[in-house]
Amino acid sequence: MTEEEKKMMTLWRRWADAVVIDENKIYVIEAAIRPDLGDISKLDIYAHLLTVTPEFEPYLKGRIIEKVLLYAVPDPIVLYFARLHGIRTVYYCPDWIKDYVKKLYTKQEW
Repeated sequence: MTEEEKKMMTLWRRWADAVVIDENKIYVIEAAIRPDLGDISKLDIYAHLLTVTPEFEPYLKGRIIEKVLLYAVPDPIVLYFARLHGIRTVYYCPDWIKDYVKKLYTKQEW
């Protein structure tokens, strides 16, 4: 990208729920109680933005970017497409989520 194109990308600040850097990888994490297909697009965009963000440049060399979708309520279609996009999916459902989801979605069984 040209410098002008890079500047244009900063007009809207986008950020992942978490970025974790260890010795070998940079994990880009998006968390959702009920994931949707938009979360896949977000992770693709966030992973790309890491590669063109000057502040992350020192961390990129020698590290693989791993996209992670953290979710509490599985949606088989979203999980399938996440895997097609090379996104690792991680189920995490703390006890309070079930009560919270019951209040939000009264017509569904949990």
